[in-house]
Amino acid sequence: MRSDTKRASTVNHLEEFFANHPDFKYQPAHAATDEFYRMCRVLRVDGRSFDETRVLVEFRDALVQEFNRIYGTDEKDLGLWQRLCDTLRIYVPDTLDACRKVCCRSFLSHKNSLIYKSKGGLDNALEPS
Repeated sequence: MRSDTKRASTVNHLEEFFANHPDFKYQPAHAATDEFYRMCRVLRVDGRSFDETRVLVEFRDALVQEFNRIYGTDEKDLGLWQRLCDTLRIYVPDTLDACRKVCCRSFLSHKNSLIYKSKGGLDNALEPS
């Protein structure tokens, strides 16, 4: 049971999503949303049919799951918020409230880069430890 939990936490949800579209060659070194839009162009997905809308929903789910895998889901975890600040290369406050404020301000303009940076993109920034 414990090994299943560990295995589940190491699944890269974005790679899993793109693997479900074998006619598209996913390039994980690029930002996930850029790859999604490229996939839509390559596969001619415009979101007008039910199946195409489902693809968008599945991508959003994979993006959220990958974010949660990397950064966690405990909104009261100071370390999580500090890792977000560090990844965004912004001031890292010492309190939960202050972290939330600076993170949320910055997050809106950086949400795509959080996962991209965790994979070594954008000046080879590394996933926070």
